[in-house]
Amino acid sequence: MSGPTRAAAAARSDPAQATLLSFAAAVHAFHAPGPRARFLRTLPREATVLDDGIGDGSLTILRDWPAPARPALRLFAWAGTRGQGFDRYDAREVGFWPDHPRDFGGLRLGAVFSANFIEQIDDPPRFVAWAAGRVPAGGRLYLQ
Repeated sequence: MSGPTRAAAAARSDPAQATLLSFAAAVHAFHAPGPRARFLRTLPREATVLDDGIGDGSLTILRDWPAPARPALRLFAWAGTRGQGFDRYDAREVGFWPDHPRDFGGLRLGAVFSANFIEQIDDPPRFVAWAAGRVPAGGRLYLQ
């Protein structure tokens, strides 16, 4: 059985070769089918979503990109500090788990999104139980 030749492999990895996608198209192709975008894109039209431990606030970007935009989604931020993108959310609260639970005036959420947060806290099962208790039957959780 013969494989590709060294010359053929080198030709495919030549940085000067023409690409099939523009940079913007490549970024779209990478992110659009990703689990975060799919989660947000498949929520009901006017869902209320808590971004728990918001990180860089990228969930707000996914509300508008890739097309079609989802302007009716209401995004709420909860974090230990006011980070990058914090002000792009519809409402925001600052606190530390579990001492400062998220309240947002008792708002019932349609979904809780939590990426790269659960591994940083003590007692993750307690957080999962709390998150599940904040969404109604049929609500959605995204835990990464």
